[in-house]
Amino acid sequence: ASKNEQKRERHARWISEAAGFGIVARMLDPQEVAGKFPGLVRPALGGLFLKGDGRAEPGLAAPLIANAARAKGAAIIENCAVRAIDVAGGRACGVITERGAIRASRVIVAGGAWSRLLLKGVGVSLPQLKVLSSACRTAPLDFDLGSCLSFSDFAVRKRLDGGYTIASSSSSVVQIVPDTLRFFRHFLPSFLKERHGIKLRFGRAFLDEALNWRPGEAEKRSIYELVRVLDPTPDSVALDQVRKAIGAAIPAFANVTIRQSWGGMIDTTPDAIPVISQVDQVPGLIVGTGFSGHGFGIGPAAGELLADLATGARPLCDVKPFRLSRFGEPGGVTLQSWL
Repeated sequence: ASKNEQKRERHARWISEAAGFGIVARMLDPQEVAGKFPGLVRPALGGLFLKGDGRAEPGLAAPLIANAARAKGAAIIENCAVRAIDVAGGRACGVITERGAIRASRVIVAGGAWSRLLLKGVGVSLPQLKVLSSACRTAPLDFDLGSCLSFSDFAVRKRLDGGYTIASSSSSVVQIVPDTLRFFRHFLPSFLKERHGIKLRFGRAFLDEALNWRPGEAEKRSIYELVRVLDPTPDSVALDQVRKAIGAAIPAFANVTIRQSWGGMIDTTPDAIPVISQVDQVPGLIVGTGFSGHGFGIGPAAGELLADLATGARPLCDVKPFRLSRFGEPGGVTLQSWL
């Protein structure tokens, strides 16, 4: 929804850009917003509406996708950490796992927040930081919002169990760690643009990563085994603010029961555009990461594009905007491009 004229103009530009990629979207006027979302009492100047958008339950979708991949011949090995990317003669030739080596002519690094460290192990610099985002789900609610809805201070979608998933659309926590300083110049433009929604935190995470977060070695237990799953504590203050905001905007949520809350580490790039790219320095190495919170939605297409790069097929789309090398190019990601 558009809360002011500036946001409305931004939505209008988005619609114009998206049309070039075959994405159909339109602007709703204030009356249409009110009519499309029953129970919404917060006024809006308008809204960006995509009729073709969908929603899915990640807990159901992920196993179905995995089973479909197995049916096509994929082997999925769970609870087995990759310690390092194996390189011979300057070319990627497989991975070293905690259970031994796996040989391959192509290696795709799609490790989310771990991708930066995996690539560092072969001397490749990827400017990527971890951003904590928090969400919660409600108990079943006898209320139908109609569609997914997002304001600047909350986003909401209905679940199959009758409850809703709610989160902040713009608030996130960034722990200051060595990588924050290392990639300071890359991320400064985006920080200045989004600073009102970013909470910077300095604590034990800095020392922990400085001392313990190292690229893995073939014969040693790695950080990927010590911390198998990044399962951070959600930001309770942010979630309280989200609950108050949605309750004020949609009174049906005013006293809703929260059944579960969680946090997740988003793999973020300086320009919030993913890296889906061959790695020039290491032939045979391909990376797909930095989805900046949109991985579940664009994952299937990203996976197809990564497969195209790995097999030498004609790419699904132009890969240039997603190239890893853009961060080292003059004018690639600059302060002026964000202002």
